[in-house]
Amino acid sequence: KEPEKTFIVVSYQNADIKISARNQSGNVNVNELMKKGIKGLGAAIAGGHIRASGANIRKKDLDRFKRNILGKN
Repeated sequence: KEPEKTFIVVSYQNADIKISARNQSGNVNVNELMKKGIKGLGAAIAGGHIRASGANIRKKDLDRFKRNILGKN
């Protein structure tokens, strides 16, 4: 119902976090957003498509991931 918005869902799995991002309009490239989010993080991976993408990071890196995607480094 809100295709212009970008949704990011985080699920905790032991010492790691799985992140899923969606933007159905394509006005935000969530694949690039996830890659931006993991920049400088150890043991992190990201990939996907323009409208649907994901990443896996360590729990300890969540705050840095958030700062990366918001451009607040």
